[in-house]
Amino acid sequence: MGTIGQAAAEEEPTLDGEQIGEFERERHGRPLLARYDIDLAPGSASRPMPLSAPSTESARQPRRLSPLRRLMYALVPLFVVLAVCELVLSWAGLGAEDNAYFSRGFDADARYLVPVRQTDLGWGTDADPSSPTQAGGGPSTDQAGWVTRLYDGLHPEVILPPKGARRRVLLLGGSNVRRLAEDYLEQRLTELSPPGHPGWEVFNLGREGYGSERLAILARQALVTEPDVVVLYSGHNEFIERRFATELDESMGSWQRDGPFGLSRLRTFRWLKSLWAAEPSDADAAEQDAQTPEKFQLEVQSFRDLTWDGTLRYLEAYRRNLTRMVEQIHEADARVLLCTLVSNDFAPPVLTNPPPALSEAEALKLVELREFSIEAEDGSPIAGLALTRRLRWTEWTDNHDAPADYQPPQLRPLTGRLAETPATTGPLSSIAGAHWTDPAGWSRSTMAAIAAYDRLLQRDVDRGWMGLALLHIQRCEEALTIAPDDPDALYDLGICLLLTGTDDERAADLLRAAAAADRLPLAANGTVNAIVRQVADDSAATLLDADQVFRAASPHGLLGFEVMMDHCHLQPGAGQVLLQEMADQIIALDH
Repeated sequence: MGTIGQAAAEEEPTLDGEQIGEFERERHGRPLLARYDIDLAPGSASRPMPLSAPSTESARQPRRLSPLRRLMYALVPLFVVLAVCELVLSWAGLGAEDNAYFSRGFDADARYLVPVRQTDLGWGTDADPSSPTQAGGGPSTDQAGWVTRLYDGLHPEVILPPKGARRRVLLLGGSNVRRLAEDYLEQRLTELSPPGHPGWEVFNLGREGYGSERLAILARQALVTEPDVVVLYSGHNEFIERRFATELDESMGSWQRDGPFGLSRLRTFRWLKSLWAAEPSDADAAEQDAQTPEKFQLEVQSFRDLTWDGTLRYLEAYRRNLTRMVEQIHEADARVLLCTLVSNDFAPPVLTNPPPALSEAEALKLVELREFSIEAEDGSPIAGLALTRRLRWTEWTDNHDAPADYQPPQLRPLTGRLAETPATTGPLSSIAGAHWTDPAGWSRSTMAAIAAYDRLLQRDVDRGWMGLALLHIQRCEEALTIAPDDPDALYDLGICLLLTGTDDERAADLLRAAAAADRLPLAANGTVNAIVRQVADDSAATLLDADQVFRAASPHGLLGFEVMMDHCHLQPGAGQVLLQEMADQIIALDH
């Protein structure tokens, strides 16, 4: 029996060549052999080798850094220089964020409103008699106000002075809101207020092409202006906005536009870009101009495979954004007026995709039944209805294609406030006797759409087209037995029932159902308005059901060109009626 030292020596661990190979594989090639003095000379692989400590010479060698750590150490000076540049540029006011070009409003950190001093704008001085001191009622001290960064030069930016005694109202939405006359609403509120009321100020923050995603960012930032009431009229642009964001990502790269380390967030990058930017060519200017919300044209083909389930996912995002806006406004102790939206029931659906559950035979039969569409046929007397979605507001004002003796048709009579048709002024003006603009400025497309609409209402078609309409009713009825929610079949059946006078009430129901089932709604419909009503109910927000107000004043509850310029934009006179309805609700909120 040996001593303890002898036992330890005898039990010293040893490795043969095969064991060394196993250890090497297990450690994924780590330099095991370099750490231990192991002899693997030929003929020695089968001889047990004792492990020994590292030699004194190898222990003195400096430890080598990993490539990752060397890279990190090399980047430290760059980060320090970059941080210093950011501080200096911030202090100098250079390299400010260019929200208009980079994020187009989708970046949650983009500044929609920036602070200004009253002395910067001449407030409280005699420099400008039309200054915001008179327009907005701001005090004369040098307190901070705000100016928007929304319009890319398309419209003047909105200046919001510091909150005074007046009740402050903000209007948020897309192009419909942008075209509302906020001064008329302010005047209307003043007329409805009791004596001694501190007064009102209304600011229009509507922006063409904006849907709920960007409005949620704008609404959160706008709360710094201390509104008393925020009016939300949004829901037409959900699919346009989402596709717009996707195309921006594809053209600019989300890493640059709004990634967590996006270059556009750095003042240094923006400042250097401004120094190196060359004068844009005509092609570059046209491309940049197309990357603005009001110029963006949706390509339906990009959504060609969208199913109803996909449509509902888009609308669920709309619900979340709307709910978030209402909650944020309530948290700021402001009140919300949430509005349903008004749309043209006579605009054809944009996209029809059959349910995926259809068999191949059913899908082929549906295609066969849907080959004919009366409003899309060559020579159809109501073909102009297809123009409804393609009309632009400028085609009601700037084209001047109408002959000197042109007289538009008398359309359906309306009731209630919509029966009153005084001339109005605002961003768009209407003539006395109708809610639309002066026909002298109409385009050929506008006149064609109105003519087709009038022929449909008057059932002014020859016997041949009437017979085709009756035949098409049968085909649409059969198509709906295969796909009961087919938007095209629902729409065409409703149009043919109206044209033939078969059943006007059912026709109205079918046209509304067609809009609600559209896979790619480019205007709010029954599905969108149901979401608005539900959000208002769940959040205890005040609801202005503009959709029902306008339907109650229209024959059969159908909304057409009497109040609509296209698929989603109100005629200017109808917009003034909407402002009257808003004023009533805002006054009720103020009590």
